[in-house]
Amino acid sequence: MPLSVYKKKNKNRLGCFTPRLTLLSTIVGALLSNAYASISYGKIDVDGKELIETSDIDIDTGVKIGKNGYAISVQNSGKLTTEGNVKLSTAGKSAFAISVSNNSSLTITNGASITTSGKNATGINIENSSGSIEGGNIITSGDNARGVVISGENSQFAINNSILTTQGENSNAFLWGARGISAENKGSVSVNNTQIKTEGSGAFGVFTSSGGLVELTDTNITTSGKNAYGLRADGVDSTIIASKGLQVVTSGNQAHAVSSLNNGHINLGTGAAIETKGEQSDAIQIIKSNGGTLTGDSVSIQTTGYAAKGIYVAAISPSDSAPESRAELTGSSIISTSGDDSAGVWGHGKPASIDFEKIAINTIGNNAYGINAQENATVNASTAQIATSGSRSYGAVANTGGKITLGSGSSITTSGDYSHGLWASDSNTVIQGDNISIHTSGDGADSVVATNNGKAEFSQKDGVIISEKGANFSTSGGTIVATLDGSRIINNGTLILSGSNSTGVGGNISVTTRNVSFNGDIRADEKSSANLSLENSRWTGSASNGGTVNLDENSIWKMAGNSDIAQLSNNGSVYLGHNAQNTLTINGDYTSKNGHIYFSGILGDDDSSVDKLIVKGNTDGKTFVTVKDIGGVGAQTLNGIEIIHVDGQSNGEFIQSSRIAAGAYDYTLGRGQGSNSGNWYLTSGKNTPEPTPGQNPVPNPEPTPEPKPEPGPGGYDNDLRPEAGAYIANIAAANNMFVTRLHERLGQMQYTDVITGEQKNTSMWMRHEGGHNRWRDSSSQLETQSNRYVLQLGGDLALWGRSNTDRWHLGVMAGYGNDHNSTGSVRTGYRSKGSVNGYSTGLYATWYANDETHNGAYLDAWAQYGWFDNHVKGEDLQGESWKSKGLTASLESGYTWKAGEFTGNKDSLNEWYVQPQAQVVLDGCKSG
Repeated sequence: MPLSVYKKKNKNRLGCFTPRLTLLSTIVGALLSNAYASISYGKIDVDGKELIETSDIDIDTGVKIGKNGYAISVQNSGKLTTEGNVKLSTAGKSAFAISVSNNSSLTITNGASITTSGKNATGINIENSSGSIEGGNIITSGDNARGVVISGENSQFAINNSILTTQGENSNAFLWGARGISAENKGSVSVNNTQIKTEGSGAFGVFTSSGGLVELTDTNITTSGKNAYGLRADGVDSTIIASKGLQVVTSGNQAHAVSSLNNGHINLGTGAAIETKGEQSDAIQIIKSNGGTLTGDSVSIQTTGYAAKGIYVAAISPSDSAPESRAELTGSSIISTSGDDSAGVWGHGKPASIDFEKIAINTIGNNAYGINAQENATVNASTAQIATSGSRSYGAVANTGGKITLGSGSSITTSGDYSHGLWASDSNTVIQGDNISIHTSGDGADSVVATNNGKAEFSQKDGVIISEKGANFSTSGGTIVATLDGSRIINNGTLILSGSNSTGVGGNISVTTRNVSFNGDIRADEKSSANLSLENSRWTGSASNGGTVNLDENSIWKMAGNSDIAQLSNNGSVYLGHNAQNTLTINGDYTSKNGHIYFSGILGDDDSSVDKLIVKGNTDGKTFVTVKDIGGVGAQTLNGIEIIHVDGQSNGEFIQSSRIAAGAYDYTLGRGQGSNSGNWYLTSGKNTPEPTPGQNPVPNPEPTPEPKPEPGPGGYDNDLRPEAGAYIANIAAANNMFVTRLHERLGQMQYTDVITGEQKNTSMWMRHEGGHNRWRDSSSQLETQSNRYVLQLGGDLALWGRSNTDRWHLGVMAGYGNDHNSTGSVRTGYRSKGSVNGYSTGLYATWYANDETHNGAYLDAWAQYGWFDNHVKGEDLQGESWKSKGLTASLESGYTWKAGEFTGNKDSLNEWYVQPQAQVVLDGCKSG
């Protein structure tokens, strides 16, 4: 017969006791004095009464007490309070260490050690009752065993500073294994500073169902076993709320740390740390039908194992009106995964959504995902930092209707072959990135990808989009719309790669750049489009089957190779190339509003190699044209060099913006004539149409000749460059600047000493010379004039003679000179300027037959070495400078004799002489 004990108003009453042992007096004395009570093979029942036990309680059932047995039972509004230490041990199937039911209460204030052994056994069972435990240590062992169960709408229980340990597998009779805490049927429990540990397959650390509520503060949960769960909220209004300090660690394949399903709700609080270790294990999961929600702030998530997921939200709903499966993390959260086929975030189904305020995701493993949204699921992040490492590991992927939105300041970094940054994979999928940066570094890894009618919308300001070994934008039947402002763009040579998919659906890519300088080609197949708009940007690259290219007035396209595009709106500048062999083909129309096109060519005759513009549609607007010669020697043209060909209406005007010069010729840009009037040609002479004859009788018609191709411009008369005159003038000036005759060095050799006033002789001499030249070439096109100034000085070093009258003079001399010239073309109006500055030094030797009178024969010789700086600058052309130097020598001879004398006015005596002379000059000045 069981023992019934109650204490009321400080009275002890012993009801009925039928012991199995023989120590009756000892036990009765212990109960009456509230001393230590040790009851073996017994129970304590509190039925409708109140018991406050201040002494320790130690109950060991010893053997199995039978199905649904118990050590302590409080029922029917009974109340049990323990102030001493409680130690309970039970064994048996479905047994309870403590059972509290029917509006009763249990209060354990000073610790309890509770151990159960048996299948489906329970440490503490609270049913439609309330209570609390302080400092408990609850251990259950047995399949489907539970530490604490709270059930019933009016059930409330508090667990403080306790440890719960459960061990046991799930059996075929139950869908779960061991549970640490289970709140069911609207029962509620609060847990503070408590550790929960479960071992066994299908085990749960904390479980709520049918409206149960668990509140956690500073709780540590550890589970070990296949299909185990740390936290699980299952069913409508089933709720788990953590305020702070939550830690959950699970170990085992398909073991999940946090799970909400069938419209369960979980709040992880602030600073929760979640970790899973095992294959196909999710740190956070929301699955099944009828939705479910999870919230948290600044959560840390870590998974290790094949196909593990940081957050997995799946909606399996029969209709669009079903409750939403939703996870929302505020603050700054972190997700780290390690394992092939793993994912940081995975959304599946509609309506399933995952929202982040600020999230950092790092995945390591092949075939992994930073974010994956599929089957109409949505993932939104105000700011996301995503990094993946592994082959075919993607930053963010949306497929089968999934949608991903990444906010300003987000970034994606992938490391691995074919690991794309953003990928919208199929129909109705959308990825939107607002001001995000992308960096991919593996082979074939593209920054942004859209396939099979998927759509990616991407914008960026002052960010980076780098594909070290892939394209920046790539489609296979998808659509990409991107805007890049102030971005840093790097790729493997391909900016845009737009292709069709296996069913023939073409890709569409439209990229707008602002304030960007970048490289990369555009490639598209015949069913796809690749459009590029430049705003204050500079693009270097080529286009193959490109779409529409737009340049504003501050933009530049430097073409890196032959290109063909659909349309070109050129309000900026297009450089066709630098090798004189590039062709830009526009399959549609060309328009321009004061745009500029730069050609390069090896200019010569009609067959010159030169860049070319081909427009198969119409042209409109005004375009300025610059042509740069890159090594041509120039030549006469007949029909001209065609650089612009227009098949449609040639309403556009192409205006030569600067000089076009090669060799000795100037070239002019002009329209063709006749059937070629829509095309534009370079000619090295003026167009000279034949004069129109007067009205003469029509002669008999001649036989119709064979048709011949009609030339572009009409007749030709080649234009010479004015630089030719400058070069000639410089050469002449350098060779003749210091050429002098003997008589130019002679002069008065006496001077008056300023101190003594005496007349003295000197051998020093100095000469100044200024000059002006004008000349024109034989074609009368070039008119050149020059001005020069020369200063020379010298002096005798030695004098000697063989007789009393003859004398040799040996001396040295040096000089400085400059020459400035200008040449103008009367045909083109262009001008050029040249200049020479030089220095010289040399020796001279002079012999006079009569040194005193200088009559008779004389001989003069000199040699000088000169150094010269030369400059030529043509109008609108870059100036050229070079140096020249060389030896100049002269030999001069003559004879002077007196031819007569006569007396002039005022009895003056006048003499006149005849002096024949000859001079030979060697010019040896050369450039180099």
